[in-house]
Amino acid sequence: MQNDLPKLALLIDVENVSPAMLPSILETLKQTWDPFLRRAYGSDLAPCRKILTDCGISPVQLLRNVKGKSISDQAICIGCMEILHAGRANGICLVSGDSDFTQLVFHVREQNVPILVFGNESTPSALRNACTEFHIIPRQSNNRTRPYIDSDAGVVHKLGKAEIDADHLKDRLHELYREFISINELCTVDIFGGFVRQKIPSFSCKQYSARSISSLLRRLGGFELRGITNNDQIVVNYEVSQTSVN
Repeated sequence: MQNDLPKLALLIDVENVSPAMLPSILETLKQTWDPFLRRAYGSDLAPCRKILTDCGISPVQLLRNVKGKSISDQAICIGCMEILHAGRANGICLVSGDSDFTQLVFHVREQNVPILVFGNESTPSALRNACTEFHIIPRQSNNRTRPYIDSDAGVVHKLGKAEIDADHLKDRLHELYREFISINELCTVDIFGGFVRQKIPSFSCKQYSARSISSLLRRLGGFELRGITNNDQIVVNYEVSQTSVN
């Protein structure tokens, strides 16, 4: 039941993200949280009144004192601190990719309170790394995509039809591995995963029932994963003797 889930305060920066993605974000959060408090901050909320109403989100209309300057940041920070120190929520979710929130996110996490962030693909790494979980908001398209949480990486990917059939995935990853290793001396799991997503934007491990790139490579076979002594990195090698195995 929804009431049995941990309480989550949802704070949305409408000036930074598209309100059209809010139903999808709520659908994702409701799987593991009870977003009992939902606020959307902005200086012009009238155009998105319907979607806020449909999602049960309370609008916080702000007055702009300086033209062209975002005014949501301070209001969200104040609201977040009030919620945090009142102990009203088990976790806080910030919907914004604005790096100005990095210090706020650091503070919430240091209070031992989970802080989730939903941001677009251009969200700075400082904000991504500061939060407990970072979730990528899919770009809008004619076909709706729903984000999901990869619990290993704490990142939201886009669900949809796999661009490459699983039967051909191993061959494609082998091609990308050879391309990567031709210009890099060392191939680690994390860097190789980023390289694959760069080459195949729609790629998601979840599409192949894997929770991470390392588990996917192990499942496909042919790839050797080994740790580096005194280092947390895992190196990827492709076993040449298996290149002809389908």
